[in-house]
Amino acid sequence: MRNYTIGIRIIIFIFLFGIIQNAYTQSIDSLKQCLKNEQNDTLKIEINKKIMKQFLKLTYFDSVYIYAQKAFIIADKLNIETEKSILLNKMGNTMYWTGYYNEADSLLKISLKLAIDLKDSRLTAEAYNSIATNKLQLRDTTGAIMCLKKALKLCNNENQILKARIYANLGQIARTEKQLKQAMKYFNISETIWKELNMINYIARIQFDKSKIYFMQKKYRAAINLVHSSINNANKNSNKAVELWKYRRLSESYKAIGMYDSAYHYFVIHVNMYRDVYGANRTRKIKELEIKYETKLKEKENKNLKTKNLLQEQTIKNRNIITAISLSSVLLILFIMILLIIGRKKLKIANQILNKQKKEITKQANSLRETNVKLKKLQEFKKGITSMIVHDLKNPLSIILNYSKQNPSLDINKKIFNNAHRMLNLVLSIMDTFKYSDTKMKIDKKIYALSNILKTAISEIEYFANKKNIKIINNITHEYQIEFDKYIILRVLNNILANAIKHTPNNGMLELNIKSTENKIIKIEIKDSGKGIDETIINRIFEKYIQDTETKTHGTFGIGLSFCKIAIEAHDGEIGVYNNADKGTTFWFTLKNIKITKKITENITITNDKIYLNDKEKLYLKTYINILKTIDIYEISKFREILKNIDEDNENIKKWKKDVYNAIINHNKKYLAKLLK
Repeated sequence: MRNYTIGIRIIIFIFLFGIIQNAYTQSIDSLKQCLKNEQNDTLKIEINKKIMKQFLKLTYFDSVYIYAQKAFIIADKLNIETEKSILLNKMGNTMYWTGYYNEADSLLKISLKLAIDLKDSRLTAEAYNSIATNKLQLRDTTGAIMCLKKALKLCNNENQILKARIYANLGQIARTEKQLKQAMKYFNISETIWKELNMINYIARIQFDKSKIYFMQKKYRAAINLVHSSINNANKNSNKAVELWKYRRLSESYKAIGMYDSAYHYFVIHVNMYRDVYGANRTRKIKELEIKYETKLKEKENKNLKTKNLLQEQTIKNRNIITAISLSSVLLILFIMILLIIGRKKLKIANQILNKQKKEITKQANSLRETNVKLKKLQEFKKGITSMIVHDLKNPLSIILNYSKQNPSLDINKKIFNNAHRMLNLVLSIMDTFKYSDTKMKIDKKIYALSNILKTAISEIEYFANKKNIKIINNITHEYQIEFDKYIILRVLNNILANAIKHTPNNGMLELNIKSTENKIIKIEIKDSGKGIDETIINRIFEKYIQDTETKTHGTFGIGLSFCKIAIEAHDGEIGVYNNADKGTTFWFTLKNIKITKKITENITITNDKIYLNDKEKLYLKTYINILKTIDIYEISKFREILKNIDEDNENIKKWKKDVYNAIINHNKKYLAKLLK
């Protein structure tokens, strides 16, 4: 009898699903026709947004992204910054739903910047919340929590819905981190807000989230009660994907307390609903292709658009109804057959579940023991393989450096030399950091002129500074004769300068300063104009593998600064960092034993002054420049297409092309505008 009850529920679900999908399809077709006939750009944005909402209800995420992009292009043309921020947020969320988390992160950060520039607290809070959700998929829990707390601060009494969503997200993070009491506290706050707003569907979702906590605490009966309450509260328009997992939770909970009949009953509902929901999704693309094909065919065959569009809409409606009914009938027959088979094997499955539980417990215990042994072996292997790889990399890198030195006038050789030298420095830093983590580094001290070391260090990172048009100012006006290990201190300067360039934006600036203190100690400071370091990790920045959460996508290993600390302490010096009052960061370190001080006649400064074109060269480039001005800086392929047509026989023009390409690659709008004047 229960099998027939389940079958009736499935039939009702299929019928309702077909009707709802048909209604949404009709609404989308009508909106598309309105969009086609509309001339006003502002109204086009609104119609695109309505189409997005309809596709979102059908979970057609690709279509949601396409219409969000269309609306964004119009908003960008009209320079409506608020709409641009909203649409970028929606595009980022669409990328998140489809699993493209890095792309989603880029779009959401642009949306956040626009919202901050507009000083719109609601949009800013929405952007932070979306970024936090995406960061969880990128396994950046700390970054997600920081974003959610920032969003929460921006919420006021008018943003109760967003506040409830933020608390729900915080609850999910706490639950994942096994902080169950804190998670329940966040979920309770969210549920209270939803109840005040009388939003039944969201109350049902929170109750389901809370049931997961009870399940983790092995309070299975409490979990069952909450899931039943969640199912009763959810209305007919609730998310079917969420509902099917509710039935899965009921099945697991009843199984845990030994009520296998109920466990089996809800497991069957879950399986059948899963097939219905995701089976329908597999047929929707076929329907979309049919509709597109029919639309194109009708546009070619009919001249009277109004009359023919009405006929097309009616035809599509009838076909959708017939398709839904046919599909429902086929699925109904299949499910009845499956239910009959499952009914006969019910007792057998119950016994198999008990046997599997016993085997799984034994298997898990053995697996844990084996994993513990493997982890210990893996740790030893990791140390050995790291040392071996780093050691074997030194020889080929040295060969590359020697070959690239043979003709330093060639730009490609210069690029190879700088990158190979940077890689060799990293390899040596990794090797020394592992080698001297527990012992003091051995150094060979001699007396050297500090200005010579600085000159060498600046020349080795000059290539990377030029790429981002970063100005390096050396404010050191006196010569210092100091006792230190030349090669070790040169690597320290290279690491700090390279780190500063990496975190300094295009057209930024670095400053080198020196201070004399008591007891013949000098303090060397390297100041950049970047964003600064997150205060939560600034005191741990010299530890191995520590990275700033805002900048870790740069791909650093977190080894360079750790090596600097080991090297400076081996010289009996100190090293540190602080955020500047205005902007940027200052790294500093101290050295002892000053021998001589005198005035420097020539200072080392990189100003990045670029080549100036003469009138004849400007005249030749005028047509190309006018075309390049019309292209957005992100359209790199179009820039390449134009630049490859420009003659490179002239050395100045060749350098100008190189600067334009570097400006595009680094998204340096300010410098690109200067080059295209």
